[in-house]
Amino acid sequence: NSGRPKLQFDYTRQPFRLQLLSMPVVLATTVKPTYDVYVDRSETHLEFTFDINVESGALRQLEIQLPEQEYDWQDFALIDAAGATLSTPEAGADRLLVSWKVPQTKRVVLRGRAIAPNSIEASANWAVQLPAPKGTYLLTPLVSFRAADEIELTVDRENSQLEALPTLDGPANQTAVFRLRNLSDPVPLAAELHERELSAHATADIEAVDEQALRITQYTVLNVRYGRLSAVELLVPPELKSQVPAFGITEVAHVRYRGKRLPAAESPNGIRVPLPEATIGGIPLEIQYRLPLPAVSTAEAMALNIPVFTLADVEYSELQCHVTPIDQVQVEDGSEWGAVLTSPSGALWVAKDAQSASIPVSISPDLGQVSQQYVVNRAVIRTQFAANGLSETTAIYEILSPPAYVVLQLPEGYGRDQVHDLRLNGHVLPASQVSFESGERPNLRISLGENSLESAVLQLTYLDRTPHPFGLTRSQRIEFPTFPKSVWINEMTWELQLPLGQHLFSYPDALFPQFTWKRTGLIWQRRLTSDYRQSQSNSGENGAGQQPSYFYAFRAFGPLPEVTIRSMSQSMILFVGAGTSLLLGFMFWRFHNTRNVLTLVALAFCMSVVSMWYLEAIQLLLQPALIGLGLAGIATFVDSRLRRRQPPIPRHRTGGSSIIRPPRSGNDSSVPPQIGSESATRVPSTVYRPEN
Repeated sequence: NSGRPKLQFDYTRQPFRLQLLSMPVVLATTVKPTYDVYVDRSETHLEFTFDINVESGALRQLEIQLPEQEYDWQDFALIDAAGATLSTPEAGADRLLVSWKVPQTKRVVLRGRAIAPNSIEASANWAVQLPAPKGTYLLTPLVSFRAADEIELTVDRENSQLEALPTLDGPANQTAVFRLRNLSDPVPLAAELHERELSAHATADIEAVDEQALRITQYTVLNVRYGRLSAVELLVPPELKSQVPAFGITEVAHVRYRGKRLPAAESPNGIRVPLPEATIGGIPLEIQYRLPLPAVSTAEAMALNIPVFTLADVEYSELQCHVTPIDQVQVEDGSEWGAVLTSPSGALWVAKDAQSASIPVSISPDLGQVSQQYVVNRAVIRTQFAANGLSETTAIYEILSPPAYVVLQLPEGYGRDQVHDLRLNGHVLPASQVSFESGERPNLRISLGENSLESAVLQLTYLDRTPHPFGLTRSQRIEFPTFPKSVWINEMTWELQLPLGQHLFSYPDALFPQFTWKRTGLIWQRRLTSDYRQSQSNSGENGAGQQPSYFYAFRAFGPLPEVTIRSMSQSMILFVGAGTSLLLGFMFWRFHNTRNVLTLVALAFCMSVVSMWYLEAIQLLLQPALIGLGLAGIATFVDSRLRRRQPPIPRHRTGGSSIIRPPRSGNDSSVPPQIGSESATRVPSTVYRPEN
């Protein structure tokens, strides 16, 4: 007599009779279990979460299958009961029941915990088996293992059905999350006790310099394993301690942790900085301080040792120095410090001995003109020649972590008027940002300004106005703009465009060609490789204005100050083919013994030997030479055929008079005369006498 009706009928006629058939709905549930196992020295703590979805029916009771007695869990309790009650398991019971007074028909999340005793002295090996909920459908459970700070916990995945899942980086003693395919299988564990381990590395960043002091930020990172750290003690260098009064030692530097300044207290050897909480893992500290400069003019060069803050509890494993005002301050290279030319973060030096207490630096306003430190990721130089020998070169440089300005050394004899179209990231640079310093090899100083980008693209075009007309053959020495030796160039590409009718005869040294020989019809020509064309397409270059037959590309690693090439005109190449044809044809015609296969083999062998030193020249001249050889072979073959068909010509005596032989008489006999007869000893007359 209470609640809303479930069924309702309307009678239209008598008799008023209704038959109802009730049928129970089968309970169907989907359970997703999640476990968190935490291990300390004396106990193993388990927290479990069962996410239950009631698909049909009503859930009144959930059965949890307990492990065997050797994996005994104790002190079961519900953290979030969700209106449920937990039955206390009896000793040796194999299951646990969770009941609800009100049947559950929707999603239910049940949370609980349990404890299992263990004992870890130095190391221990054991296995855990997890309680399993009963449900119609059981999804793959997730299990995470954690341990106390001083314990290194290892999960044996080879002897268990575990599948590791990716997790965020954490302390070394925190194990990743796993999928457990079978809840009835135990999971082997191994634990080992450790003492607290500390390690640290530091980078001193010289951020700015003025007339009075250097502004320095020392980035120190401590790594704590198998324990926690609540405070850090810094040892103040004597050079800085002498700059502040004894009662103000805590203000010698500002220490920041994750952007927040930490209070400092005086300690026997320096200052003690408490952390907001006891921390394990990485502890990044920023130590900011100023170092006063000697009372000398900033226009003069000076040498200075920058002190480094050290730690009382741990030694540095690595010590670096990063310099931002590279044009004014640089670390002195030597046996103790070395420059990292490949560093993408800018000017960086590394100490050979990480326990160094100071950094030797040089301070001068002219350092930037002598040496710079940055990385040119990719340099592309395009040289295009005209028929009269004049050339135009476009250089494009991709600079990583660009400095305030760059210094380029131009080829010898170049003037400011030969350099034009200076661009930075596609925008034309005004004349105020470019200065020219004349000399034997002039310098071009280009100001990039305060650039906060990770990279910058610098482009310039310069002209060679000295005419060197192309002839039948020509050797050319080409110089390129160069950076200071301290600038590292990862990759350099040189593209060459020769005028119409000129071919590259010899390749420059220390360069890798980016083209290969490909057949076009019956003729073999040099074409760019597919990889290079793909790199051009990826960089947005369409190759406009390139003549495929006269365009060449090379690649190098590191700087490329100059190259030497030799070109040859197309008429000269054809002349070589015609000359080869004439020479071989004369040889085959004059010396009949050369008309055999051995001669061809000898010629091929000689060409192979010569190609060991002059491969590029042989490849270029091979086609016209083969054509000449073919023509010579055809001429020899035709000559031989004509000689066989011509009838033999009778030979005549060169001396004496003509002989008129009389016709033979009928009684003439071919029998030779007898020996001793007159006719046998008589010399025949050559005069014709007619018979009477």
